[in-house]
Amino acid sequence: MQITTAEELLTSLQHKKANGSPVCGVALDIDETLAWTGGYWLQQMQKLFGNPENLTPEEMFKKYKLCQHVPYYASNPEAMQWMHERRSCDDTQRKLPAIDGAVAGVAELCKHVNVVAYLTVRPHKLAEGTAWWLQQSGFPAASVVCKPDEVAFEEGNAWKA
Repeated sequence: MQITTAEELLTSLQHKKANGSPVCGVALDIDETLAWTGGYWLQQMQKLFGNPENLTPEEMFKKYKLCQHVPYYASNPEAMQWMHERRSCDDTQRKLPAIDGAVAGVAELCKHVNVVAYLTVRPHKLAEGTAWWLQQSGFPAASVVCKPDEVAFEEGNAWKA
């Protein structure tokens, strides 16, 4: 896995194209596409901060999507601080489970199109842990592009688009 910025990846692809090499491929998202990030986080939040609705992590994810949208976590300063700290914790990223079938699905996809990058709203300081996770999980090698530090977490999906 190569860690790069979006600008560096674009420049590399433009250089290949200018030199007559075919430039074709996809960039894959990581969280909730390859990694079951939300489920893992919700499981941890339930252990640490309770689960008054008695929902499974899957049910809670379906209802709220993100931890910060769960009302009793969003209104709990300790829970919000825990989330804020974990967003920047390399060790937390390394513990995430892959979504069932994701590795096999990407392998099948690679039979038809090249995966040129993994694109994530994770901050750049998590790039090494993210690359490690991708490799250890069995995903094919490609560039890892993290959200630039100057882009706020809440604006990450807009940056990815």
